[in-house]
Order: sequence, then structure tokens, then C-alpha cells
Amino acid sequence: MQSIDKLFVNREKQTAGFIKMLQGQTPKRIMLIEASGGLGKSWTVEFMRVECQRRGIPNTEIDFADSIVFDFLALLRRARDGFGIAAFNLFTQAINEVTQPTVRIETGAANTNAINNLLGQSNTFSGSNVNVGEVIAGNVIKDNSFVINADNAVVRQALQDRLSGAFFACLASLTSQGPLCFFFDTYDKVTVEAEAWLMGHLLPQIRDGLITNVVVVIAGRSVPKLDNQWDHLIARTGLDLLSEPHVKEYLVQRRGLNDDPNVIKALFQGSTGQPQLLAMLADNILRSQASGGDDDWL
Repeated sequence: MQSIDKLFVNREKQTAGFIKMLQGQTPKRIMLIEASGGLGKSWTVEFMRVECQRRGIPNTEIDFADSIVFDFLALLRRARDGFGIAAFNLFTQAINEVTQPTVRIETGAANTNAINNLLGQSNTFSGSNVNVGEVIAGNVIKDNSFVINADNAVVRQALQDRLSGAFFACLASLTSQGPLCFFFDTYDKVTVEAEAWLMGHLLPQIRDGLITNVVVVIAGRSVPKLDNQWDHLIARTGLDLLSEPHVKEYLVQRRGLNDDPNVIKALFQGSTGQPQLLAMLADNILRSQASGGDDDWL
């Protein structure tokens, strides 16, 4: 299969606007791509990621269609891993400090000799140092992979605010070297915690100028509903059905099918110009051609 940039057709408006955002040629920092199913939202996101890679721009993708349940911490960990964990040692260390396990030891006597230890770098247990915080591997602090240990909502929020602060401190250091990009795909399946961080932390930081050199692309059947105070930052766009000339370009120039007008028209009508369906039809034709039609009975 060819790479996504070789297959792409008819999204010049979106991609040209995205490049302007990366280059700082527009005040727009947030692109919202809202379109129904099958119109190629994920293709567009992937093409933009390829453009970032071509330009050496750090980027991270969170696809809410993944099987991962994106709570607050999973979201930030995925973003960190996408940008490169070496730049986020401060954030990882903060994770390890606020997710230390609480161990409760009972001697058997009711409510006596009970020990509650919050294990950490400065704690000792049975005479031995217990380190569940930073573990150095080269120049990267390893993540202990634990979750936030707080039942109290106020405490939990305080810990989340601390983690966000550490994350943005690392992000600011990274953006001082050049632009970077967040991609959020399948936003219609966003989790409550993920949306709360996006709307309560990331986007306001961009709006208020607290972080710069950051571009955010959000794609989905639905996207955040932002009022007119965001208009100077937002590029709102959709995705159109492919026209017959674009269908021909995709099938003949991108996929290598014969330039048969009857076939092109039939596939255009059969796909109704939907990129996803058109790609499936092209795949089926190419598979049939490769097998010589021997597997038509399957």
C-alpha cells in the first residue's frame, strides 16, 4: 500500500491552512474538522501528521476510537509519549510522586498497630529505602504506570492541577525550540475526563497566550462548541464528497486502475463520492486483479 500522502486528493484547502498554522502565517491555532462518517477525517489527520514528520515537527495523536479509556492521566501520558518522553522528565517525576501506592498493614489487633505508609523517595519500610519515584534509565525517568491515588475529589483535582502544571512546563520548554502539534481524532467519542482537560486546560492555555507555538487539530462527527471569543484562534472546516474528477484522480493516478470512463463513472456512482467507500471498492478491484479472479467465489 502506498503512503497516505501519495493517496491523498481534494483536501488542499485544509492542508494548506494547516501548513499556514504551522508556519505562523495566521493567528489561527486550532483547526476543527467536523464531518460525517466516511468522508476521510482520519485520512486528513494522518496526512497532516506526515506533513509534521516531513518538517521535523513534534506531534502526538489521540484517537478516541482507540480501545484505551482516556482518563486524565492516560491522556497526558499518551501526549507525552507522542512528543518524546525525554522532554517530559519533570512531568514523569510528578506522576511518580502523586501516584505512589498506599500500603496498609494490619497486625490483627483491632484498630491497633495499624500502619499506613505512603511509600516515597524519603520513606523507609522495614529498614530499607523504598523508591517508587524516579528510576533513571539513561536520561529518561521511567513512569511507574500507577494511577492517581485519591478518593477525595478536592485532593484529586489538586493533584491533576499539579500534573497539568508540570506537563505545560515541559511543553513550554519544547515549544521554545519550534512548533508542535496535537491531533485529536474521533472527538465524538471523547471521554468526560479527556474533554475536561482539553477544554479546561489545553485550549485556554493557548487562548490566553500562556503557551505558544502549539497547533491543535480536532476531528470528528462532532467537535467542541466554542463561542465567538475563540473566533480569532479557530479555523472551522468540513470535508466534501469527492467529485467525479477527483474520483478519477484517486483511482487512476493514485491507485493505478485503468482509465476506463465506464468503470470510473460506476465507482463514482457506487461510492457516492465518499472517500472511505471508494477506497474499499478500489481495494476489492485491485485484489481481484492480483489474484486473476481465482478467489471470486470467496
